[in-house]
Amino acid sequence: MSITAVRKLPCRACGRVIEAVTIESANPTRHPHFQDQLLARTLLRMPCPHCRTEHLHYGRFVWTDLPGRLCVIVLHESERQAWAHLETSVRAVLSVP
Repeated sequence: MSITAVRKLPCRACGRVIEAVTIESANPTRHPHFQDQLLARTLLRMPCPHCRTEHLHYGRFVWTDLPGRLCVIVLHESERQAWAHLETSVRAVLSVP
């Protein structure tokens, strides 16, 4: 199952509010267009209608590919400093029997 929502978000360049589709969870088996967009580097890319700056608009979301035995959490680059801690936390949660 994939879960999406239309949200009002600030443009990361000019700060004006825009409406954008965001993903809470993505399952490329059930919605192959997500994988096509990911591979084309267009997933969640959108130009701001006010300043035309292209940016990625998402918070954290889960990417689940069951046939590929892959489950990842996708984070924005602004969370890069916390990646090591988040990876350790997620690994601990997923290893609980």
